Amino acid sequence: MVLKKSVSPGRAAFDRGPTPYFRGRTNILKKFRLLRERAVKGKEGTTFIIHGAPGAGKTALLDQCQKRAEKDGWNIMNLYPTALWNPDDLLHCLGKSRAQITGLKGEAGVVPEALGHPGISFDIQRTTHTMMKILQDGNKPLLLTLDEAQTLGLKDVVPSDMKGVVTSILNKIHNGNLGKPAILLAGGLKTTLDTFEIFGITRTGMKCVEEIGPLSEKSTRAIIYAWLTNEGGAKGDVAEWIDAISKESHGWPQHIAAYVEPAICYLMENGGHPTSIGLKEVLSEGSIECAKYYEQRVRRIEGGDVIRLAKALIDLPAGKMFKKKTIMSELESEHDTEKAEEIFGKFIEKGVISENGHGYSIPIPSMHDWLKSELKLYKERIWKP
Repeated sequence: MVLKKSVSPGRAAFDRGPTPYFRGRTNILKKFRLLRERAVKGKEGTTFIIHGAPGAGKTALLDQCQKRAEKDGWNIMNLYPTALWNPDDLLHCLGKSRAQITGLKGEAGVVPEALGHPGISFDIQRTTHTMMKILQDGNKPLLLTLDEAQTLGLKDVVPSDMKGVVTSILNKIHNGNLGKPAILLAGGLKTTLDTFEIFGITRTGMKCVEEIGPLSEKSTRAIIYAWLTNEGGAKGDVAEWIDAISKESHGWPQHIAAYVEPAICYLMENGGHPTSIGLKEVLSEGSIECAKYYEQRVRRIEGGDVIRLAKALIDLPAGKMFKKKTIMSELESEHDTEKAEEIFGKFIEKGVISENGHGYSIPIPSMHDWLKSELKLYKERIWKP
């Protein structure tokens, strides 16, 4: 039986963005609170980076950081990339006009309408000066949030003639040179750190870089319970459902959403009764969504290289660590070393492989199992003369 798709609560993209039932990440939130307190005391600031694989819950965590900062009296500004070199876009992010910024109104030629477009000349120093005036305006501490920060490092995202402005602005914030408490809160993939190096930020402050992975079992169970009871209207004992969904999701936020969404639909359509038959349907649909997630992770990686990764890990139990050479030796059976390194880097960038300083691993046990199942299917389908 295929579950009917009732309209369940939550965002249009159920597994993306902020969540009403946020749990966990307490250590990171504590570090961010201490950083805010130091920034206010010293009237300065720096950069705080949160990175991790797709589906790890970065955007939801950034949202929580913002809410806590706003509660403490910080002014919140959500940035998009062009706001780092175009003063008009920066003003738009701040929700203000040039007339509202002290000393900015009336400056001739400060913000040309076509700023950043090919063929238009401008003064980089004057643009940087304008950007600084906008950021320095006001007395409240300033939190600038940049999600998907790794996109700044993609080709042609930042115009070549604007890199000087972006580098200057990022470094002034990073080094606490705005003359007021200001923090750049950046979230993105593993390559976010490499992106900031492109713009001259090669070293971050202590406890200012956090990589996020799975949630704790306690947080996972609390999130599942909240969704089932508050949104699904579950009645009676939901322990069996929580146990099963918690086990299958492995604490991965995207996976929790993959199982919770059909669970809410089922409960809404069946008077809130969490039956054993319903649970089987929920687990089946959730597993299909998880498989789609894995397929998206490797979508831009050649299929043969995914199979080679699976071959390298065929005898490794899920969750165990491995050395880089374990994968490289398999990749180098088909590619030269430079190409093999590039492919290995893509696996890390896409969150298929994670690194923790001691070695490498497949971050989600069920992803490990999926890779092995793909290898099995490959062996069954491949024609051998």
